Amino acid sequence: MVHGSIIYFLGAPMKRTTACIVIALAAISLAGCVSSSANTRSEVKVPDQSALGRGVNAVQSGDYAAALAELTPLAAHGNAIAQYNLGRMYYYGQGVPRDLDQATSLFRQSAAQGNPDGENNLGAGYETGEGLPQDYSQASALFRNAAVQGNAKAEYNLGRSYEHGRGLPLDYAEAAAWYTKSAQQGYVLAQYNLALMYDQGRGVSTDQAQAVIWYSKAANQGMSDAENELGVRYEKGQNVPQNDALALEWYRRSAAEGDVDALNNLGRLYENGHVVPRDYAKAIEMFRQAAEMGDVSAQASLGLAYAVTTNYSQALRWYVAAAQQGDVDAKNGLGVMYANGEGVAKDYKKAVALYREAVQGGNADAVLNLGAMYFQGFGVSHDLVAAYALANVAASMEGGTPSNAINNRDITTGLMSAVQIKLGDALTSRMQKEGLLKALDSR
Repeated sequence: MVHGSIIYFLGAPMKRTTACIVIALAAISLAGCVSSSANTRSEVKVPDQSALGRGVNAVQSGDYAAALAELTPLAAHGNAIAQYNLGRMYYYGQGVPRDLDQATSLFRQSAAQGNPDGENNLGAGYETGEGLPQDYSQASALFRNAAVQGNAKAEYNLGRSYEHGRGLPLDYAEAAAWYTKSAQQGYVLAQYNLALMYDQGRGVSTDQAQAVIWYSKAANQGMSDAENELGVRYEKGQNVPQNDALALEWYRRSAAEGDVDALNNLGRLYENGHVVPRDYAKAIEMFRQAAEMGDVSAQASLGLAYAVTTNYSQALRWYVAAAQQGDVDAKNGLGVMYANGEGVAKDYKKAVALYREAVQGGNADAVLNLGAMYFQGFGVSHDLVAAYALANVAASMEGGTPSNAINNRDITTGLMSAVQIKLGDALTSRMQKEGLLKALDSR
């Protein structure tokens, strides 16, 4: 029996669609590299400039005890670069207990001297409210101060301020301009967000060729979202030559970094035997990784994979987890289990209730399965008119299997009178105009 259907009246198995691309990164870019640039607005003389080089090198090598010894006296003497790097150590708890107040104080001292890394990190504190009162206007002003000095992370953060209208008027064109500056310096988050802007036509004219260029640049730096997006494009042949091998490669790279969309996509390939030989064990492995990270779609897919392999206890566990979070595919899958008595006591009324919930959420397979219950009189009254109309509606819905719906409708038609068929067509029209369940229940 194909899971996703009941008895002989075939409903289609759930289909998992390729994951949607991420809309935009919300992460604030703290300067992640040690600052080695000279102070840009003032230069404070320090007792031993060679100590600064040793301190910066110690941070880079992870020798935080040595870095602390070298940078602390320099920061106390007003060296902006030392203040910034020491601030980073306190922010991340590197060689010292994590101390946001101390980090903020050091970033502020560095920023006051015009150090762009200090300005960017102080701006990040104002934006997130970490160690400071949240203040988007202050954040965007600091990002601008650093960005006009060519700081790539600040250019990215200023672009985000414009993109989301935080502390500045919402302006996609300005966002794209600042993302471009940062991306051209190789900053990976800016490259990805710029790709999204070209992909979606926000702030720039839609240009899929440019989107692919910037997705590729970000992917080649190991950004998992961009890697997954390239996988999607190569699988579908979207603005690139269709190439299953490259799709698989990019999905695998992204999944190896724990990207839930890529894990779902790889699981789907193994589940369907597309690009790779069908392998439910590997599909389950991929879906489980994403499911355990809390991804609801993966939890529903995992439930289906376990149901297909007749591990009903695990199927029930994951269907329930996803259904409790509102996933309509999981509700449909649970309905199938109750209708067929798979891992649970057979309960047609419970199945009907679950199908109705999934129908309310627009699940085409649940529409077909609800029709099957009316056809057979399981949990509801035997009603060929309702079964016919539900199959009709399912045949026109996205995300289902039209051939199965048409087959069900044809079987039903063969048992109906001309009057019943006319009533079924009228009910179909009402369902499409008024809403499926409203029309069904008001007969």
